Amino acid sequence: MSAMIAETVNKVAKMMARYRVVVSGRGIFVEAGDRGDSFSGFVVCRFVKADSEAEAVALVRRNLLVEWNSSFNQSRSAGVPRLTIELSAPVNSPFKKAESSCSYRFFTSEDEVSAHLESAILASSGWF
Repeated sequence: MSAMIAETVNKVAKMMARYRVVVSGRGIFVEAGDRGDSFSGFVVCRFVKADSEAEAVALVRRNLLVEWNSSFNQSRSAGVPRLTIELSAPVNSPFKKAESSCSYRFFTSEDEVSAHLESAILASSGWF
Protein backbone atom coordinates (compact mmCIF):
# COMPACT_ATOMS: atom_id res chain seq x y z
CA MET A 1 0.00 0.00 0.00
CA SER A 2 2.78 2.47 0.87
CA ALA A 3 4.53 1.71 -2.45
CA MET A 4 1.32 2.67 -4.27
CA ILE A 5 1.10 5.93 -2.32
CA ALA A 6 4.76 6.71 -3.04
CA GLU A 7 4.22 6.05 -6.74
CA THR A 8 1.19 8.35 -6.80
CA VAL A 9 3.12 11.10 -5.00
CA ASN A 10 5.94 10.79 -7.54
CA LYS A 11 3.50 11.04 -10.46
CA VAL A 12 1.88 14.14 -8.99
CA ALA A 13 5.28 15.71 -8.31
CA LYS A 14 6.31 15.15 -11.95
CA MET A 15 3.17 16.75 -13.38
CA MET A 16 3.73 20.14 -14.94
CA ALA A 17 2.08 23.08 -13.28
CA ARG A 18 -0.29 25.37 -15.17
CA TYR A 19 0.41 29.09 -15.39
CA ARG A 20 -1.61 32.10 -16.45
CA VAL A 21 0.38 34.75 -18.31
CA VAL A 22 -1.02 38.14 -19.35
CA VAL A 23 1.06 39.92 -21.98
CA SER A 24 0.92 43.29 -23.66
CA GLY A 25 2.44 43.84 -27.08
CA ARG A 26 3.36 47.29 -28.37
CA GLY A 27 4.99 48.77 -31.44
CA ILE A 28 2.79 47.20 -34.09
CA PHE A 29 0.85 48.69 -36.98
CA VAL A 30 -2.42 47.00 -37.90
CA GLU A 31 -5.22 48.78 -39.74
CA ALA A 32 -8.33 49.06 -37.59
CA GLY A 33 -10.70 48.72 -40.51
CA ASP A 34 -13.48 51.29 -40.72
CA ARG A 35 -12.34 53.05 -37.51
CA GLY A 36 -9.81 55.02 -39.52
CA ASP A 37 -6.91 54.64 -37.11
CA SER A 38 -4.51 51.78 -36.60
CA PHE A 39 -3.91 49.45 -33.70
CA SER A 40 -0.61 50.08 -31.93
CA GLY A 41 -0.72 47.14 -29.56
CA PHE A 42 -2.63 44.34 -27.89
CA VAL A 43 -3.25 42.58 -24.60
CA VAL A 44 -3.64 38.81 -24.44
CA CYS A 45 -3.92 36.10 -21.78
CA ARG A 46 -2.54 32.62 -22.20
CA PHE A 47 -2.59 29.46 -20.08
CA VAL A 48 0.39 27.14 -20.39
CA LYS A 49 1.82 24.03 -18.73
CA ALA A 50 5.45 24.34 -17.67
CA ASP A 51 7.95 23.16 -15.09
CA SER A 52 8.49 26.71 -13.76
CA GLU A 53 7.10 30.21 -14.05
CA ALA A 54 10.17 31.31 -16.02
CA GLU A 55 9.61 28.48 -18.51
CA ALA A 56 5.93 29.42 -18.78
CA VAL A 57 6.81 33.03 -19.60
CA ALA A 58 9.37 31.92 -22.20
CA LEU A 59 6.86 29.53 -23.83
CA VAL A 60 4.17 32.19 -24.00
CA ARG A 61 6.59 34.74 -25.51
CA ARG A 62 7.75 32.28 -28.18
CA ASN A 63 4.24 31.04 -28.96
CA LEU A 64 2.84 34.56 -29.24
CA LEU A 65 5.55 35.66 -31.66
CA VAL A 66 5.02 32.58 -33.82
CA GLU A 67 1.24 33.08 -33.70
CA TRP A 68 1.62 36.79 -34.45
CA ASN A 69 3.73 36.21 -37.56
CA SER A 70 1.51 33.45 -38.91
CA SER A 71 -1.84 35.13 -38.16
CA PHE A 72 -1.43 38.91 -38.29
CA ASN A 73 1.93 39.59 -39.86
CA GLN A 74 2.21 37.30 -42.88
CA SER A 75 3.23 40.22 -45.10
CA ARG A 76 5.71 41.39 -42.42
CA SER A 77 4.22 44.90 -42.56
CA ALA A 78 2.68 44.95 -39.06
CA GLY A 79 6.00 44.86 -37.22
CA VAL A 80 7.20 42.65 -34.40
CA PRO A 81 5.55 43.46 -31.07
CA ARG A 82 7.60 44.37 -28.00
CA LEU A 83 6.17 41.97 -25.44
CA THR A 84 5.79 42.92 -21.78
CA ILE A 85 4.73 40.36 -19.18
CA GLU A 86 2.01 42.08 -17.17
CA LEU A 87 1.13 39.11 -14.94
CA SER A 88 2.33 35.56 -14.50
CA ALA A 89 0.95 33.28 -11.84
CA PRO A 90 0.38 29.60 -11.17
CA VAL A 91 -3.15 28.30 -11.70
CA ASN A 92 -4.21 26.42 -8.61
CA SER A 93 -7.61 25.27 -9.78
CA PRO A 94 -7.60 22.14 -11.94
CA PHE A 95 -10.88 23.30 -13.46
CA LYS A 96 -9.79 26.75 -14.68
CA LYS A 97 -9.67 27.00 -18.46
CA ALA A 98 -8.94 29.82 -20.84
CA GLU A 99 -12.04 31.59 -22.02
CA SER A 100 -12.60 32.58 -25.61
CA SER A 101 -12.63 36.18 -24.38
CA CYS A 102 -8.91 35.74 -23.62
CA SER A 103 -8.08 36.36 -27.25
CA TYR A 104 -6.34 39.47 -28.54
CA ARG A 105 -7.60 42.80 -27.23
CA PHE A 106 -6.23 45.45 -29.58
CA PHE A 107 -5.74 49.08 -28.60
CA THR A 108 -5.11 52.27 -30.56
CA SER A 109 -3.68 54.37 -27.72
CA GLU A 110 -2.07 53.93 -24.32
CA ASP A 111 -5.30 55.23 -22.75
CA GLU A 112 -7.01 51.94 -23.65
CA VAL A 113 -4.30 49.67 -22.21
CA SER A 114 -5.46 49.79 -18.56
CA ALA A 115 -9.00 48.78 -19.44
CA HIS A 116 -7.78 45.91 -21.62
CA LEU A 117 -5.36 44.71 -18.95
CA GLU A 118 -8.06 44.78 -16.30
CA SER A 119 -10.43 42.91 -18.59
CA ALA A 120 -7.84 40.22 -19.44
CA ILE A 121 -6.85 39.72 -15.81
CA LEU A 122 -10.45 39.51 -14.60
CA ALA A 123 -11.50 37.17 -17.42
CA SER A 124 -8.73 34.75 -16.56
CA SER A 125 -9.12 34.79 -12.79
CA GLY A 126 -11.47 32.97 -10.49
CA TRP A 127 -12.08 29.31 -9.81
CA PHE A 128 -14.24 28.17 -12.70
